[in-house]
Amino acid sequence: MQDLIARIVAELGVDEGLAQKAVGAVLSVLKRHAEQSDMSALLAAMPGAQDLLAGFEAAEGGSGSGSRSGGGGLLGSLAGTLGGSLGGALGGSLSTLLKSGLDQDELKQLLPMLHDYAKEQAGDELVGRVVAAVPGLERLG
Repeated sequence: MQDLIARIVAELGVDEGLAQKAVGAVLSVLKRHAEQSDMSALLAAMPGAQDLLAGFEAAEGGSGSGSRSGGGGLLGSLAGTLGGSLGGALGGSLSTLLKSGLDQDELKQLLPMLHDYAKEQAGDELVGRVVAAVPGLERLG
């Protein structure tokens, strides 16, 4: 995961902590929708991913709502930017992604980076199943 985090830091110009939190947020969304066995296999294929996920979930469990949790306009804008009915399909998952601390443009860049990295580490078939489990997310890949 350090390679991915370094890529995110370099390409998005964010600090390492924010990059880790953002990846944790995406993994949290995937975990919410994917089959447990597929998610376990994905996390196992990406050393360090489980720690990022656990760190994000622990922070969210202890902090309640994030600073952007009330951003209905931002959620709508992100949904529109990411494409069509995606916002409705992802529902609360968009809120989770926005809690990552990245803005919508940064999220649009991060999602394909994580998708490509996951495919490199875990293979197309597994990643395809995990992505397909999240309604609307397959349109991003």
